[in-house]
Amino acid sequence: MKLFLFLLFVLAVSAGNRRPAKSRNQNLIKRLACTNKQFTCKNGQCVDIEWVCDTVHDCDDFSDEVNCPTDCSHPNQLKCANGQCTSRDFICDGSNDCGDLSDEKDCEHFACPDGELKCSNFLCIESYWKCDGYNDCGNGWDEQGCTTTGK
Repeated sequence: MKLFLFLLFVLAVSAGNRRPAKSRNQNLIKRLACTNKQFTCKNGQCVDIEWVCDTVHDCDDFSDEVNCPTDCSHPNQLKCANGQCTSRDFICDGSNDCGDLSDEKDCEHFACPDGELKCSNFLCIESYWKCDGYNDCGNGWDEQGCTTTGK
């Protein structure tokens, strides 16, 4: 019980001082035709192809998660130590997405995806978050040595 309360406290503290990771809904677009790097939702919406079967409902109609494997075997899924599935996008992002912290293990050896930077504390953040005036790394690394900020 003490471990549960401690983890709950850690999550509350970390959630309070950082922006939501990879804010997807800002980038969703309805188009006549999606690009070859996008998935066409049943309602015509376009979402990044890497968001299909990642356990996160990105299409307004949830069609990006239809007919996905439930055993975490899709390339966009991570099987947590507790058996739960979560998106590979959430590995080493500083949030306990698995519920057992297995998505935050061994981050010093994890290579951040394209378009992301590794903080000195091994968290991965969007590269455009560097020098934007927000402490996205949690330790200030992404704001060190900046001449201007985005705030």
